[in-house]
Amino acid sequence: FNRYNLLAFDHDRFNVSSQKVEDYDIILIGPFNDYEVAKTYQQQIRPVTAGTILPWLTPEKYRFILISPQNADKLKSDADLTNYEAAWKQFEAK
Repeated sequence: FNRYNLLAFDHDRFNVSSQKVEDYDIILIGPFNDYEVAKTYQQQIRPVTAGTILPWLTPEKYRFILISPQNADKLKSDADLTNYEAAWKQFEAK
């Protein structure tokens, strides 16, 4: 993600870090100025992730969610991640 971001977003610098939640490795990118900027970034990288950013990883092995740094810090278990993702999907559906 760092390399792709440097090439594709030369005017923006996004921090990339990782966090472990039970059996999951979460890659955190940002923080972004607001929700719309984060959503636009996600829409831009989603189509190139499988072929360019993570070509060795099948798309079934990862997913994208938007999460604030504060909420990411609160994730401690698989149940927390599952609940957050469900709430996020409800928010996106509105």
